[in-house]
Amino acid sequence: MDIRNRVIEYRLCKASELVANPKNWRKHSDRQRQVYRDVVSEIGFAGAELTRQLPDGRLMLIDGHMRQEEHPEAELPVLVT
Repeated sequence: MDIRNRVIEYRLCKASELVANPKNWRKHSDRQRQVYRDVVSEIGFAGAELTRQLPDGRLMLIDGHMRQEEHPEAELPVLVT
């Protein structure tokens, strides 16, 4: 089976520079956010934001909105599709 790899680049980006997707439907509860903060405090980041490149070159989030909201000044690992 030939699987198409849509990832074109890996980079580090400041979270506040990523564009939130206006179609993001997920809303996290205060409890989910607290559990997330606890995990990140103990383990750190163990994954990457998933983004797509817009025509103007900016990156729009596909997945990772809460990480962006919780850490706006952080350099986050990002996969660009």
